[in-house]
Amino acid sequence: MSYATQPQYAPPPGLPPTEGRPEYAPPDTPPITVYPNPPPSENSRSDPPPPYTAKATDPLPAWSAPTPRFTDLSASARATDLLHLPLDPPPSCFSTPTPVRIRTRSFEPFRIPSKGGTLSDGFRLLYPSDELGPHGISDEDWGRFLSDLAIAARTASQGLSVMSTSPPPRTSFLRGKAGTIYDSAFGKSTVVEVQDLIHVWNQSAFERRKVKVKLQNKTGPDGRTKDGYELLVEAL
Repeated sequence: MSYATQPQYAPPPGLPPTEGRPEYAPPDTPPITVYPNPPPSENSRSDPPPPYTAKATDPLPAWSAPTPRFTDLSASARATDLLHLPLDPPPSCFSTPTPVRIRTRSFEPFRIPSKGGTLSDGFRLLYPSDELGPHGISDEDWGRFLSDLAIAARTASQGLSVMSTSPPPRTSFLRGKAGTIYDSAFGKSTVVEVQDLIHVWNQSAFERRKVKVKLQNKTGPDGRTKDGYELLVEAL
């Protein structure tokens, strides 16, 4: 059985016709939409989330800084508390042991404002238990500290010192308790007297509990005008 030889196919000469064939065009590319960054909200965080790398001297980040809840000690303060003299007798927290474990930098710094424009007006009797309690500073200790500052300021405004360490040329008796002698010849201002008493409390009670207190001027709403005093309380 044999097959006839078939002729090979060959295209016709010349270019192929272009009529009836559409020109090639790439598909349309959809436009790219650029969205602007949304404006920051009031609740947006200004600090990065944990893990947070910071030095020991840096303040705590905003996301870990709860507002202290203060207990007002004014209602429980006794009138007789104003009759004692600062450091006489020494506060019990000067000799009591510190807690076994105290967390470093455990709270954001907070402030205790003065009641009025002078140190003699004293400070508001506010106690933040969540912040100071874990450091072994009780409401009784803190109330005694704030009361002592007010008494020291009023004593200094009368020309008397609770912090005198050298025998004065003259002595004056301020009898909150019998037999207590205060120096009437000293050159300290009310501010210096209160600062010295704060220093004693820091060294004897607070710093070993990783807390430090500083006295500073309180400014008004404009940020420049002096508006009394305040205590800055920091965790070490």
